Amino acid sequence: MKRSPVYPLIIIGAGTALFVLLGAVLRVSSPVPGVSLPIHYALLGFLSVLYGPVPGLAVGVLGRLLTDLIHGAGVWWSWIISSGVFGLLMALAGRRFRFCRRPFGLNDAAVFILCAVVCHLICWAVLTPLLDAVLYGEPYGPMLLQGLVIAALNAFVTAVIGSLLCFLCSSFRRHRAERRRSRTVLSGRPE
Repeated sequence: MKRSPVYPLIIIGAGTALFVLLGAVLRVSSPVPGVSLPIHYALLGFLSVLYGPVPGLAVGVLGRLLTDLIHGAGVWWSWIISSGVFGLLMALAGRRFRFCRRPFGLNDAAVFILCAVVCHLICWAVLTPLLDAVLYGEPYGPMLLQGLVIAALNAFVTAVIGSLLCFLCSSFRRHRAERRRSRTVLSGRPE
């Protein structure tokens, strides 16, 4: 079945809405005072792997932009760019996962977690401090330390929740494909 050209726009719109909902509205506090768990980056990593680079990039950029606007602390382009790059990198790294064709196993989870850790390190420990220094004149040292902490927290949440989402999605899609095949066989129509 061929998908409508509107389909990516629907994915981008729904993904952005969920990103903003999890990032700005439903904030989950962590044991560290003033720091919330970045559940929205687990969703971004999952959506990027599932739908590809364009939705991953767009949801990262639009979701972070809207989240910054809702918080009212100003728009931080370094974080917006890094969020978009994270979605893009996860989508490119996640091309090896085929949720419909085979189960998402422990090896896939290990690769997903490794990809999440590397992508978060690239975005938050390299790109964001560099952009903060260039765009805003922030000192690189403190921004690097902040980036490492954020990368570790984002990677942990993405590894746990993102892997769980991948397992659930794979299971649901395979179950749906098996039901569709069994209906086709029972009705006597060729696949």
